[in-house]
Amino acid sequence: MDFQKDLGIWADPRKSNYELVIETAKGMTEQEIIEVSAYLESMKWTQWIDVIETNTVPKTYLRGGLYIPIEGPDAGTEPIGKRIIESPVDSYKTEFLRDPRSSFVAHVPEGSIEKGAQLVLTGKNGKTI
Repeated sequence: MDFQKDLGIWADPRKSNYELVIETAKGMTEQEIIEVSAYLESMKWTQWIDVIETNTVPKTYLRGGLYIPIEGPDAGTEPIGKRIIESPVDSYKTEFLRDPRSSFVAHVPEGSIEKGAQLVLTGKNGKTI
């Protein structure tokens, strides 16, 4: 793969720092790319999304493709409805520092985990494979 020609697949323009990703990659040698890839591949996998069933979620706003919890006087909660709201626990670490260990929380409507389990285990009683 010609890394510099294929930068578009590595940098998502919905993210606020995608131009920084492109410029960083352009400055890397082929050997640096190989070393970084080997390092990232060697990292131990850890769970980084906690799922919480709830009827209400923190109010959020959309920034760079991420739902960011509102802080300060405008913070609060709202009904979740039928949505899944996944947001970073620490938005600065996630979006700007690109910390690979920065975790997320997925708020889901109450009963979603059981519904998902039944869908996977039974195909929703034959309605799907």
